[in-house]
Amino acid sequence: MTVSMEGGNPGNPDSDPDINQTGFGYDQANGTPSAFSKGPVAIKASWKARLEQIIEALNDKGMVCILGLFYGRQSSWLDTQANYEDAMDAVTAWLIAKGYRNVIVDLANECGENPSSTWGSRAPWVTDSGVAGAIDYFKGLWAAEPWRPPVSASDRRLDFGALAGAAADVILPHANLHGGANGTGSPSTTQVNTLMSDWADKPVVVNEDSPREIGNPSLADALAADELTCTRLFDAGGSWGGFLSHHQRYHSDWADADGYPFEWRVRATEDITTGTYREKATGYTRGALNHVDGLPADCRRRPRRHP
Repeated sequence: MTVSMEGGNPGNPDSDPDINQTGFGYDQANGTPSAFSKGPVAIKASWKARLEQIIEALNDKGMVCILGLFYGRQSSWLDTQANYEDAMDAVTAWLIAKGYRNVIVDLANECGENPSSTWGSRAPWVTDSGVAGAIDYFKGLWAAEPWRPPVSASDRRLDFGALAGAAADVILPHANLHGGANGTGSPSTTQVNTLMSDWADKPVVVNEDSPREIGNPSLADALAADELTCTRLFDAGGSWGGFLSHHQRYHSDWADADGYPFEWRVRATEDITTGTYREKATGYTRGALNHVDGLPADCRRRPRRHP
């Protein structure tokens, strides 16, 4: 499960700006949402407590947390490389104190070789060499420790930056921006195989995917596209993580007597054809998980060997 310490882009500003701006207190200039306070840079106690609940609950289930530290839309808050390094110092001290072993650190979302425009020109996240340097900086903080978590930084495309990839322990590309040419919203087999060949010596974790190229898809179309991407990645020895971008952002149709935040559960009776919008969306999640379950065992369990 991927969790961000800077909250990403809450709400859906295109369809319901009140959710984005008011319901979640979205205020870049004053560090909302961000787990980090300034003067000096530190992790906010309330965020730290929630993160600990999540990481420990995942550990109880034998699951790993991909812990994202920084996000482009909030980059005007920490703003400088010195502040980012102070934040990495704070995260390292916290992780060492807690001793968590079920964490992969994703330093920054969609940065480096193919950076999101939300980063502006902020170093070190807008060049391949800058991201590689940040990865090396984070690794150096653990030099005196007997262990450290795997570390990387996510790229918004499958053609992961060469320098960042060489520095990273795990390759974290996103598949969102691939697939338009073939009309399916999924990366081609050639694109997937090239990714896996380029990084044959490292684990490849595609932890974000959505069929963006086919417009604003129905849930059925989104599920079909994501199932195809999942199959191609698993068959090549990689992994897949969904991101239902057009549907998961607190859609206005989910407003009800309970208000926000919405209740997110996957029940046995939910699918993508019946029930409320929320039930259909959780049905998508069930469909994706069932698809993984239905893949051949040798595909799901075929580990690639890594140094």
